[in-house]
Amino acid sequence: MGLREQKKAARRRAILDAGRTAMLEEGYERTSVERIVAQVGIARGTFYLYFPDKSALFSTLLEELYAPFVHALKSHANALAAAATTQQQQLLYLQMSLGLAQVLERTRATLPLHFQHARAPGTSGTLCREWLTQVEDTAITILEDAQSRGLVRHHDSAAVALAIVGAAERLLWAWLQGDPRLNAEQAASELARLFFEGIRPQALP
Repeated sequence: MGLREQKKAARRRAILDAGRTAMLEEGYERTSVERIVAQVGIARGTFYLYFPDKSALFSTLLEELYAPFVHALKSHANALAAAATTQQQQLLYLQMSLGLAQVLERTRATLPLHFQHARAPGTSGTLCREWLTQVEDTAITILEDAQSRGLVRHHDSAAVALAIVGAAERLLWAWLQGDPRLNAEQAASELARLFFEGIRPQALP
């Protein structure tokens, strides 16, 4: 990458970071392009060279937040689809939970946007929920595949997937708040074990 491209990349990053800071402090609706460009020290017109509008900037921040989770889930889904036994499936669930915990560490600065906007009305909430639906749908796919091959008991895959995502959200919130009772990797493993024990073939319906 040449010097000019490096400068453009650095400026784009600065705009994204300023936008994230502003939206975390004021929310999506109240954040203005004027505040973002003032924080970066650029002209308003320069902002539009990088993003067509505030929504596009927010969408990019969400992609940086959610895409690694979706990618990690889909990668593990491929491995889980190749599992031949319940024991292999359980091990892979634990590995997946640890992998997702590592993703959390990398996305921690942007993660509060989820809690601030995922249930909000308007553009910000819609964009967040589109990504969250991808996470939920991938979890459903993983569970349905395991169920179809007899690796877990018969269950309502959508209900279990939503319960897992909801429980994970609650743990994430506690972790972000610095709850001293939690260790991120241990909590992720415990969550995976909890739900696996509930849906393994030996469990009662």
